[in-house]
Amino acid sequence: MIRDKKGRSPDGPVPNERTIVVATGRKLKSKKSASKRFFVSGTGKVRYHKTNKRHLMTGKSSKRTRSLKTGTLLKGQADIIRAVLG
Repeated sequence: MIRDKKGRSPDGPVPNERTIVVATGRKLKSKKSASKRFFVSGTGKVRYHKTNKRHLMTGKSSKRTRSLKTGTLLKGQADIIRAVLG
């Protein structure tokens, strides 16, 4: 591939692992804010970590701390987040 002095190719920038190429030819990067908040489980569900489980855990009941594990998004929300994540 031919590149100029700055490392650019004549076809445009080379996509990296965070770049998504859509059908229109435009490239979209995954939203880093979403990638820090959501993750895709092994079964394909979009999961997230619930709030209030960082500190002061001794004052919270065991039942409450168990319920503060990861949550799952609904299908409509999950489709949107999955598109943003790439």
